[in-house]
Amino acid sequence: VSGEVKCWGAGDQGQLGSGGFEDIGVERTQMGEGIEPVEFAGAAASIHASGNQSCLVTSAFKLWCWGSGPASVELQPTPANIVFEDIERVACGWLHCCVAVRGGALKCWGDGGDGRLGAGDVLSRGIDEAVAVPGVLGYIVALAAGDCHTCATLVNFQVRRGTLLFEVSPAITAPGQRREGASSMQQQMPR
Repeated sequence: VSGEVKCWGAGDQGQLGSGGFEDIGVERTQMGEGIEPVEFAGAAASIHASGNQSCLVTSAFKLWCWGSGPASVELQPTPANIVFEDIERVACGWLHCCVAVRGGALKCWGDGGDGRLGAGDVLSRGIDEAVAVPGVLGYIVALAAGDCHTCATLVNFQVRRGTLLFEVSPAITAPGQRREGASSMQQQMPR
């Protein structure tokens, strides 16, 4: 089935989305057809697993998370729809999560230590206090979160006199800081 999600491995924090806290995959009969799909509304477009939690983005741009981590208020062994709309990508570290929102915004929440939320401070924020990362503009083509940091690859689009111009920006690792060496391309738009 297209967009179906199956998870296996350690399940002690509900991170497999099975509705329980047991490990899956320790026996052959638990693999393949033996793995029950994770239940959520829609079809998965992308998925991210990190630490004790898992999150997915549906083809309808909805965010679903389960397990124990910044995307879950408490141990959540079944997927819960997270309040954000128009989500294209998700990445979670051990204690924080970030989502790329359609239109180019990047929002982060969780433990703000080491500046990993991109807010220019070290304050922690709950889901309802997610901060829009300043200086990250454009289409986010890749998003990654380590234990204590976050990276995004951006593409900035511009149309000028029938020519599509876009610039691929290297990873942004701190608010307002870009690494040198961005590449640019041009493509003639069909008339």
